[in-house]
Amino acid sequence: MIGDLSIGPAREPARASVQGAGARSPGPAPAPAEPAETARVDPANAEVGRLKALLTDPGVRVSMHRDDPSGRVVLTVQDQATGRVVEQFPSEKMLRLYATLRESLIDQQI
Repeated sequence: MIGDLSIGPAREPARASVQGAGARSPGPAPAPAEPAETARVDPANAEVGRLKALLTDPGVRVSMHRDDPSGRVVLTVQDQATGRVVEQFPSEKMLRLYATLRESLIDQQI
């Protein structure tokens, strides 16, 4: 696997507290600063979460095959009850693009 797809809140680094003899207690910790902008959802993280939920759904079947015209491996996610394709990676549009590029590269080598 290329990397970990786990999603979770970022951890804040631990802060060391140093108090000398006779130092006053700083009191309660200050409230965390509010971000200047409204927090935005990262589309990549949202997509990873959606894919993770889809691939762990017990109602789907995941299969792989090689698309000969494009030379790419295709991941297909099907609904087990209906057999309908729910998702495909890469999409048919991308497979056609890859096949066209591959064909033009082969033509250039001849």
